[in-house]
Amino acid sequence: MSAKALYARIVDQVTALGTRMYPEQVPGTSAPVYPLAVYDGSGPEPIVGAAGTSSESMGVAVIAVGYGSSRDIAKLIRDAIHNQAGTWGGVTVVRAFYESGSESTFRIANTNLWQTEQTFTVWSR
Repeated sequence: MSAKALYARIVDQVTALGTRMYPEQVPGTSAPVYPLAVYDGSGPEPIVGAAGTSSESMGVAVIAVGYGSSRDIAKLIRDAIHNQAGTWGGVTVVRAFYESGSESTFRIANTNLWQTEQTFTVWSR
């Protein structure tokens, strides 16, 4: 459920990406595009907290042309999610946090594409 919430929040808040961001895979369009993968990093059993909340560790990966672009987009996403709450994509998010030190950036072999991944903890109802 948190993957849906994170994707909705990113689409709603990171206006710099415009209409060039796609879930999981890129349609046949020209660059720049920003494929985005939101994936469950916690395994099948989330931590259950007080008052019906649950916590999940969610990864967000973005691919862009160039190292700097990939890192810049990751920062926009981090700023849109870290320490935020609300109803995102129909999911009540009590609070979401960037997991400090979780960001990694690497080049996709034989291309000028770079992927930046980061992890968030999402408390939701």
